[in-house]
Amino acid sequence: MCYIQHDDDGAVLGLYLDESGTQRIPVDHETWHAIATDADGLTAWRVVDGAAVRVGPPPLTLADQVARARADVRDIAQAVADALIGAYPDYERETWGDQSAEADVYLAWYGAAGQTNDAPDTPVLVAIANARGLTVHEISLRVQANRIAYRAAGAALVAARQAAEDLLDAVTDAAEIAPIVQSVRDLAATFQET
Repeated sequence: MCYIQHDDDGAVLGLYLDESGTQRIPVDHETWHAIATDADGLTAWRVVDGAAVRVGPPPLTLADQVARARADVRDIAQAVADALIGAYPDYERETWGDQSAEADVYLAWYGAAGQTNDAPDTPVLVAIANARGLTVHEISLRVQANRIAYRAAGAALVAARQAAEDLLDAVTDAAEIAPIVQSVRDLAATFQET
């Protein structure tokens, strides 16, 4: 025979193979094993009317629910960010700063009246342009457009995450949480559509 020990409120405190001790009741081996292997632990079980009953984990506090929601919001935002840059390998992303700087210098030169001197040195853009059969001007415009689009997407994502976290900080009722998280999911869906 197997035994469980409980407190005055019925919370299961432990599992035993003997009946010695206070507030221990016998349970069949199947119930004892179910309690012992429950992923939610002992807190998922109570003694009700002399029998062990699975009642689930204790309800989350509002603070716990907000913490989970904050984690969800961060995870959603990170998934969007990962998707935005995921199409590009690390070694290419490492050149974005150089590409951006070179594009700025080139486009400033290109837009200057007269262009009386030689084009600025843009080795990364020259290599990319040559490999793709495009001009440095065309590549510079694409780099600039990508940078603007990425910054706009990043700004929208950062703003949505921060706004959601501000709203979560002000939550006074659990019912307020789901709509806040959903607003970030909705924004994330717009990124997936484009």
